[in-house]
Amino acid sequence: MPIKPNVFLVGAGPGDPGLITARGAELLRRADVVLYDYQANPALLNLTRPECERIAVGGPAQDPMNPQPKPIELLLEKAHTGGVVVQLMNGDPFIFGRGAEECEALLSAGVLFEVVPGVIEGLAAPEYAGVPLTARKLSASVTFISERMQDGVPDGLDWPALARVKGTLAIELRLDRLRDICGQLIEGGLDAATPAAVIARAVSPSQRSLLSTVHEAASAAEQAGLGSPVLAVIGPVAQYHQRLNWFETRPLFGRRMAITRDPAGNAALAERLLELGCEPLPIPLIQIIPPTIPRYLKEAVQRLEHYDWIAFTSVHAVQNFMECLRENGLDSRALGGVKIAAVGAVTAASLTAWGITTDVRPEKRMTSAELARRICEGADVRGRSVLFPCADIARDDLPNALRDAGAHVDCVVAYQTRAHRPDNFNEVTDAMLRGEIDAVLFASSSAAMAFADFAGASRFPQIAQHTLFAVIGPSTKDALELLGVKNILQHPEDYSIDGLLTVLCEHFTKKPAQPEPPSSESPDSQSWA
Repeated sequence: MPIKPNVFLVGAGPGDPGLITARGAELLRRADVVLYDYQANPALLNLTRPECERIAVGGPAQDPMNPQPKPIELLLEKAHTGGVVVQLMNGDPFIFGRGAEECEALLSAGVLFEVVPGVIEGLAAPEYAGVPLTARKLSASVTFISERMQDGVPDGLDWPALARVKGTLAIELRLDRLRDICGQLIEGGLDAATPAAVIARAVSPSQRSLLSTVHEAASAAEQAGLGSPVLAVIGPVAQYHQRLNWFETRPLFGRRMAITRDPAGNAALAERLLELGCEPLPIPLIQIIPPTIPRYLKEAVQRLEHYDWIAFTSVHAVQNFMECLRENGLDSRALGGVKIAAVGAVTAASLTAWGITTDVRPEKRMTSAELARRICEGADVRGRSVLFPCADIARDDLPNALRDAGAHVDCVVAYQTRAHRPDNFNEVTDAMLRGEIDAVLFASSSAAMAFADFAGASRFPQIAQHTLFAVIGPSTKDALELLGVKNILQHPEDYSIDGLLTVLCEHFTKKPAQPEPPSSESPDSQSWA
């Protein structure tokens, strides 16, 4: 008899991967098997270990020639393997979900389980549309409704009775049912002028919402082309949408951008883009791998006392160098007699994470050559030894400038950069040709060259004509210009991710309209029938 659960029903939340609970994220990291709802955000699977078995369940239709086991049958099968099994369910397992059925089956089979709550769409969607479900003097209650269909017949909900419920109605439904439901609510006594917010593709960068009335909501949603399914929020609180719609007013909201860094770099950049309302499309064109001959870096680490300076021009160089240091039984104290230089704020921050402070303060507009100049300005490097842990394809600007100043420079490969053609490359580039991608972002010239190579001579010029290329530094811009690209965006002074995001926001943000004068009455002070 097991003494602790090995099956976990985890609520995935409504779409934004950041809304999963801490407990849910922890279990995904521990999981041996994840059965995930096809509606759950696949980005959550990035939390799992590489060896974790991931199986999609609950799709809209199955191939009759290749039937799949039912989710409950599959859950029971995996439960008896003894590993940590996570059933990742869209929204919450018990609210408008089938979690109770799974629990009953597990209980009958003698399998211990745990249920981890998730944020439901009925709660998250209104908040992402700036609609509080309750508010003082307007609504003291909320009713959540999922309008299900069985054999084409609506569930037997008493809409006229619901019309008499004081408070807010949050209804998940198909758009083609909205007109009939609103009509029944009005027939039941609800004022036709009651505010109604309609939200489609909620809690995602493609969310769309509008504010109307119960009488006009269906027509307004159809004319706006919102599509199904939608969440309708009916009640006085819906009026807040007009002023508090914080999510859809983000500077990059609704934009789609391809990001081309290595997987770890893409993950960090995707998080920043999501915060700005953008939909990131990762196409990792670069792989970071260990050096072919690692002993050169090891030998450099073992003779640190011979160096006066160490220059870092990337986070990868810092990471691999420090890991090599640790593998040789050393830590940051081994660098006590060495001065440290970093090319930018991100590289400097990665050193800080290891307990190391740079001696050359990085500036926003700094290249490798500029870093060398700053080192020489602060000290006489003639006869000094400099260690430069770098990529196998690192540029010669920094070592050449230091050697010209009289320094001895050892360039040691700390990592290798390799071009990588991702599986979704054609899919994303096809979208570029259709004008469906607003920008493609590059953090290095190697990624830009790989993109052009993979796209090919026939497709690359067409993509360049239809798509904005946004880059971090001048070397990447130079590489694209050599390829004939003219539509390039780059911050003129800040060669960093922050600079890249700033210039993108400036480019895509139009001058906002003048706000309407504030009403003499706040929403809290208004009364509605």
